[in-house]
Amino acid sequence: MEAAMNTVSVKDTAFVSNPSALSYTPSRVASGKVKQVRFLDSEVAYWQTATQHYMVNGSSTNPPKAANVHALDGTRLLVVVCENKILLYDLNTRKPYEVPRAVLDNKTPTCVTFLFRGGQYAPGGQPDADNLMTSPVLAIGCSDGAVRLLHLATLRVVGKLVGNHKASISCLSTLPTKAAFKLADDQQQSAARGSKQAATKRSDQTSAAAAAATPPVFTPSVDLVLGGDSAGALWVWEPFRVPLGSPDREIGPKMSWAGHSAEVWAACLTPGPEDPELASARVFTSGADHRLVAWDASSFSELWRTKLDAKSPATSLAYSHRYFNLSGAHALLATVNGPGVVAAYTLASLPPEKGLRTCANLAGLTPPGTKKVPKAYTVAVSPVRPNLAAVGTNTGMAFMTFDRMYPLPVAAMPLRNLAEAHVSPALRLPHEPAAASYVAHVGDSVTLVACTAVERDVGGVKQLVPQVVSQERLGDAAGRTGRAIVGVSSTGEYVSVCWPASRSYAVYYRTLAATWQQVDGGLGVDVAWHSHRNMFAVLEEPLPPAPSQGKPRKWKKEDPKLAAAEAAVLAQTLAAATVVRIRALDGLGVSVVCQQVALSGDVPVALHGGPLLGIALKRMTSSGAELSGEEASPVLQFLSWNGINKVGPELPEPSLVAWDPTLRYLALAYLRQVQIFRAQPQLESIGSLPIAGTTSVAWGIRQLYIATPTSVLVAFVAAEEGPQGGFSLLDGPLGDAGAQRSGGATLQFVQLAALTGTTATSSLRADSSGADASLPGPCSRPAGPVALLGPRQGNLWMVNSLGQSVLVPLSHPGIRARCLCAQGDLVGAVAVARHGLVASQHDSLASFLHLQGGVPGAHLALMGLQGLSLEMEAELCMATGRSII
Repeated sequence: MEAAMNTVSVKDTAFVSNPSALSYTPSRVASGKVKQVRFLDSEVAYWQTATQHYMVNGSSTNPPKAANVHALDGTRLLVVVCENKILLYDLNTRKPYEVPRAVLDNKTPTCVTFLFRGGQYAPGGQPDADNLMTSPVLAIGCSDGAVRLLHLATLRVVGKLVGNHKASISCLSTLPTKAAFKLADDQQQSAARGSKQAATKRSDQTSAAAAAATPPVFTPSVDLVLGGDSAGALWVWEPFRVPLGSPDREIGPKMSWAGHSAEVWAACLTPGPEDPELASARVFTSGADHRLVAWDASSFSELWRTKLDAKSPATSLAYSHRYFNLSGAHALLATVNGPGVVAAYTLASLPPEKGLRTCANLAGLTPPGTKKVPKAYTVAVSPVRPNLAAVGTNTGMAFMTFDRMYPLPVAAMPLRNLAEAHVSPALRLPHEPAAASYVAHVGDSVTLVACTAVERDVGGVKQLVPQVVSQERLGDAAGRTGRAIVGVSSTGEYVSVCWPASRSYAVYYRTLAATWQQVDGGLGVDVAWHSHRNMFAVLEEPLPPAPSQGKPRKWKKEDPKLAAAEAAVLAQTLAAATVVRIRALDGLGVSVVCQQVALSGDVPVALHGGPLLGIALKRMTSSGAELSGEEASPVLQFLSWNGINKVGPELPEPSLVAWDPTLRYLALAYLRQVQIFRAQPQLESIGSLPIAGTTSVAWGIRQLYIATPTSVLVAFVAAEEGPQGGFSLLDGPLGDAGAQRSGGATLQFVQLAALTGTTATSSLRADSSGADASLPGPCSRPAGPVALLGPRQGNLWMVNSLGQSVLVPLSHPGIRARCLCAQGDLVGAVAVARHGLVASQHDSLASFLHLQGGVPGAHLALMGLQGLSLEMEAELCMATGRSII
């Protein structure tokens, strides 16, 4: 097969070989048919362990650090399971490794899954506190019904998972156990004996106090192996419960049962019911018996099963974070042996006509002249951009996007005091137990969640993790479908929730009795709030005609011209009745400020809140192509909240709009950059950040936190010292606005979290290499999409794609000092730097603080740092007017 691939280009000039494979020398052993292809590197280790951690354990502990899997350092393996061998090809070094059938007792390999979390008897030495092994183990399913464990570091079989069956293993999946905090056995026995022997009240109190003082022991997760065979049975093994090391070491199943009446084709782990505090994962399996079955991931009890059409069995399963909407979305993608891809409901048992939805029909997407009807066999979802999916068919590979990445239905409650964002040693503020509060559309209700940060001992390692303090139900969301848009007023008294798919919205008010009551609602597809008044705008669009009910299993080619004509007529009808209205709130009362915003015939499509009302128009523009990164995009126009006066020029519509708390700056997130505007005295562009794919933003005072699919960053905006202040990027050439001005504001951005937490990224003018010893390396970024809540009491809070709160500590002295300086607390920043950083790191921090400026007496306060260089002291002395002695 390898030799044939290398000679295809000779016969077909249109075929181009992969340059990384040209140096590969094929072995004499024929590969045979390819059964499965997978990647294996540190990023795969991160995504698998992190996503499974949040599904099974929630955010009660931090996910494992994939950087500890050192066997994958510098490697990017392509694992190919063939009939006669397993090929491991390193795409970085172009070095192949082969595992012949002789290593597998001359049995044919059929599938593979990766194990990263070992136990007490994990091969290669004791794992870390999270049970993460230094080298992964490959669980290889074979034709004799056994699963052989291959240690990647040695490429030797260290154990064999067996059962009382001979049917071939058809699919494998890795399932982690649930981590828990438990008392040690000897401590429990001692407490029991003490309670029996206690004869007085005093002894009972002493025993109870001793038991309360005893910290619980953390039991980390361990990887289990779930396997399905050609006879329809399901097997669960715990591979690391006994010592390993020999190919003859056999391990029996933990449990087994008849899951299907025919061959099991696929298995997939998905999250359970949505809850900010609890996690309950589920496993879905599909087989040749045309059944899709849901199992509890802990007890493996059957939850429900759905019978699919006889002609459309589910041949492949994949979970998509994109379909998360905090209201029970159809999150499980499946190919059904036809030209379509369907999505299945994962949270409850529904009839097939409701539990299955058609995502894509490939029948009309094949190239002209293709006679074959496409049949989809497998589907895979991108972990970085979960709205992208690859579908393998008999006519080729289809790369598809379902829709754009909309923000998660989460909104942060505003801070009462902006100084509470970061804890200053120079300013003592009353500490509130609830560090972060947010409103989320959870399940069938709208919920207000309050969280705080607690420190836990996880295997001898101190971890700062979020803990839910309280949950308040605002209202019922039953009957509404689709992704919701959640908004909060500037005072936090009002909360709005809009369901565009249902064309409805609701506004809730917190009464004096601390209860929530709906005060407004009606027809609407978008809602935006005023930045400092209890005023909101609603975009009203009439309901479209109900579509005809069709069965999802019928795949028919549609006439594109007829469908386009019908869509155009429908769009024109809806556009004529689409209006924007502005309303004001006062307690339980609602008044109309503007019955209809004057748009001069333009059709509104979206709203953006702030001190100005941003309205996206259906009219397209190409004038801002260099700004938006697209040839044409909808127009964004800002208006005053009276609905009459236009403010500023027309701009291409961004994906996100965010105003800073002081209303001095405006951030617009586009496809390839984040544009910054000055809002006073007039709306004016002052620069941009080359950060692509922004999914969420949150402002602090002169701090802009940015989340992308691969990282979380913070940008510090320097204070402008005059009306001609500019804006520049420190690690690159100045933008147009910055190049036209001198002595203007500057910006520095630091990477706080990355995919694997192994590479630090920062931009500092003092060091052109981008490295700074006063900054920490980034921690691991939460897996999947996140919604940033902003800084709260020294931590950056966010909500992950499962509705769980997650935090990134900002406690490192280098980060904390910078945040305090941007907040205006220079005295606290200098105090943190003096006590938390070594003297050799003072110079780089002083350079940052000096560039930030904007604080009276800043240069004089910086003179108190002990590790300043002579050059920096001279610069500070000249700024303060003092002489150098």
